[in-house]
Amino acid sequence: MGSNGWYGLLGYHFATITTDETLNASSYGNEDITGYQVGIGQRIDKFKYELSYSDFEDISLSSTGGGTNSITADADAITFRLSIGF
Repeated sequence: MGSNGWYGLLGYHFATITTDETLNASSYGNEDITGYQVGIGQRIDKFKYELSYSDFEDISLSSTGGGTNSITADADAITFRLSIGF
């Protein structure tokens, strides 16, 4: 993008949430989620820095078996990276 080493970042995420939790009479399954990533960065000589945001679908797991427990989560992330190359 433009000059001075600026660049944009776009991405697509696919992840499988795998659970190993097993309670006395119930257990949880796995769930596939997707998300996107946007960011901006700049490279100057040997240095590079980048700021990005990732937004995933909400995670919702329900137990099977004896209980009616459920787990919900909102998995989002803000990332800052700094790199030095030689």
